[in-house]
Amino acid sequence: MKTTGSWANTAPVGAGHARPAGCVQIHAVRVLALALLLLAPGLCAAQDKMAEALRKGIVEEDTNHNLTAAIQSYQSVVAQYDEDRKSAATALFRIAECYRKLGNSKEAIAAYSRVVKDFADQTKLADQSRNQLSKTYKIPQQQATGPVSAATVAARRKYRELLQEQMNYAQSNWDFIGKQYQLGAISIQDTYEPQAQLAKYRSRLAAFDAGLTPQLPAGSGAPEALSARAQYRALLQVEVDLAAKNVDSVRRLYSLGSAYQQDVAAAQMKLVDAQLELAALDAGLSQPPTPAPARTGQ
Repeated sequence: MKTTGSWANTAPVGAGHARPAGCVQIHAVRVLALALLLLAPGLCAAQDKMAEALRKGIVEEDTNHNLTAAIQSYQSVVAQYDEDRKSAATALFRIAECYRKLGNSKEAIAAYSRVVKDFADQTKLADQSRNQLSKTYKIPQQQATGPVSAATVAARRKYRELLQEQMNYAQSNWDFIGKQYQLGAISIQDTYEPQAQLAKYRSRLAAFDAGLTPQLPAGSGAPEALSARAQYRALLQVEVDLAAKNVDSVRRLYSLGSAYQQDVAAAQMKLVDAQLELAALDAGLSQPPTPAPARTGQ
């Protein structure tokens, strides 16, 4: 995603690497804009201090490539956000960008989420933050209102990977059935269900990427509820393990000529369905009901 002014896209400058002319011009414009801000009449001392801290942060990030120092400068601006919400929101967004570049997912998510939650009036920065949360960290946009743990981020990435795998199996299933129809081995009625199933899985993946997958309620924190949740997860894991064993069994039968390719595909999709339900629980997402895998005969 391109950020305002392409601040996040300035390439590091080291020995023997001159900064591109376009980058120099962009940097000069930033410095000039900040200088004009500092010289503008009527600014109070607190605003001058914030603008200077913001300028230092940009220099540390874009020119010196010292992201830690940039974060410190931006944080000093955020501490005075009541005096200038636009500067504070910009600084907080830049903090999130720095953490993202450093690979610190937890801190980046927290900062982006705070922009969305505390600076919703700064619509451009809030939209950019929601986009980063959705595209980079796979957090649905309607859920991007507060910090999300690194474990949840990882679980949501796993959930998306399984959605993709589920769709791939459905695509393979449809490719096989389509060939069977072309050979005259099955009727056109036999093609409708696998086509609908593929469309369903595609829409499920698209819904997740669009931030439309519902989030599960937090649930009770009482010991009894936590114990029940743990038991529920354990049972889902048992279902996954059994589905995996079933796939191995069906594959062996297929190798012996006692099962059809469609039987293998159906077993694989059931396994992914079970894995998705477990991943959805870990990711705090509501997994919609799954249609039964289509099976034609022979």
